[in-house]
Amino acid sequence: MQRPISSVARDTLIPRNVAIVYLVRYVGVRPKEIAMLNMNNVNLAQSLIEIKGEGYRRTYRLPKAHMTYIRDYLQTIDPLKKPTWKSDQPLFVAFNNRSKDYQYDYRRDQPKRLSARSIQEMIKDEVQLATLRKLSAKHLRNSCILDYIERGRSEEEILAHFHLTHRYSLRRYKQHALSSDGFKQ
Repeated sequence: MQRPISSVARDTLIPRNVAIVYLVRYVGVRPKEIAMLNMNNVNLAQSLIEIKGEGYRRTYRLPKAHMTYIRDYLQTIDPLKKPTWKSDQPLFVAFNNRSKDYQYDYRRDQPKRLSARSIQEMIKDEVQLATLRKLSAKHLRNSCILDYIERGRSEEEILAHFHLTHRYSLRRYKQHALSSDGFKQ
């Protein structure tokens, strides 16, 4: 059943949600990686974002339009609850629909981190509100991988960009791309 979201809450969340969806669909970042982003992983002046995981670190240059969504999102947070620049505090903060405000973790004395599960649910909600067919974060990431294949990027570049562990991981994507209409290799 759809959870009702007030229009005030929805208006507040649009920049954050668009920024997250963009990271998944056009950069190929996993919800778990997005949830782990800290303020010290973002350089708004140079439009850089650094994704860290187990045994890897990748830096991406984002278009200025996307960085504008991140800046706009950060402006929606109450200054008392806003994450501090260049800190280990989370970039994406959890939101309470009842109080229509971002949450704060008083035990850790920092904004409450948005969870990977919440990101997945948010994407499903946004897809439903847009009246699109059922899509998940995985569908969006897979579309990003297919885009890279269709642009003729090398296997090594794709494996590194999406942190895929083996060439075999690309096989199903390549098979799908070859079977799709309009794909030329």
